[in-house]
Amino acid sequence: MGLSYQKARFISVRPDEYEYEKARQEWTDITWPHILKEAKKTNAVILFGDEVSFAMWGSLARTWVHQSKQPVVKTTWIRKGLKMFDAIEFKGGNFQDMESLAYSQQSQ
Repeated sequence: MGLSYQKARFISVRPDEYEYEKARQEWTDITWPHILKEAKKTNAVILFGDEVSFAMWGSLARTWVHQSKQPVVKTTWIRKGLKMFDAIEFKGGNFQDMESLAYSQQSQ
């Protein structure tokens, strides 16, 4: 059949550079000025935000141990996570933040 088992070569699916620059220029020349104009007209605050989530437990799948010994990891099986959201104001640079300690799974 002429087939052979091969390792795949991964490539980026990012749009080509011309299309990327074109979209970026449209944002800079049209979209952003429109947002600024609308915010001024309605006395709105422009925020740029991001979120992050931290797992508060160690790796339970793999750990270092001497050869020929089974690793034993004591755990309560209570999984905690810290979720955070921050935003910064475009004018003034004030921060708006929110933090949440989440329990996704508890022992029974």
